[in-house]
Amino acid sequence: MTGAEPVEAFRSERHFRLKSVEGLTHRSMRFTSEQDGGLATRVEIYFGNVGLMLVYPEMEGLVIRPACGNELREVIAKHGLPDDTIDVYLLESGGRQGFVQSGQPHWREAAVAYYEPSLFFSGGPWSTEDLVASGMVAEAD
Repeated sequence: MTGAEPVEAFRSERHFRLKSVEGLTHRSMRFTSEQDGGLATRVEIYFGNVGLMLVYPEMEGLVIRPACGNELREVIAKHGLPDDTIDVYLLESGGRQGFVQSGQPHWREAAVAYYEPSLFFSGGPWSTEDLVASGMVAEAD
């Protein structure tokens, strides 16, 4: 799936690890999938402009979707976010739920090894020909 249109939710059965959290300027976070079972590709998920997060460092299977309605109000109240916050994404895995308050999450899947540089930084050893799929999660209504 090479997504031009945002999707309602990102879904994957893969094993993901929190790969990096960058602080001072970009406030970004990346999750990277394992290549267990001989998978030829790696999936990387990027969150930019991160304001607040409560995430698990490893997740087996992952759903990312915007928080809406009561879910959003609950996160805002529980974590002291401004009442007009709308950019909250829920991360669900194995019956557990975390969240990230950030810009729209983006993902890329490419035929590169786990240890290769990020799929979101230009100048890496991979090329656009390695790219299998990409997309982003829709903003909340």
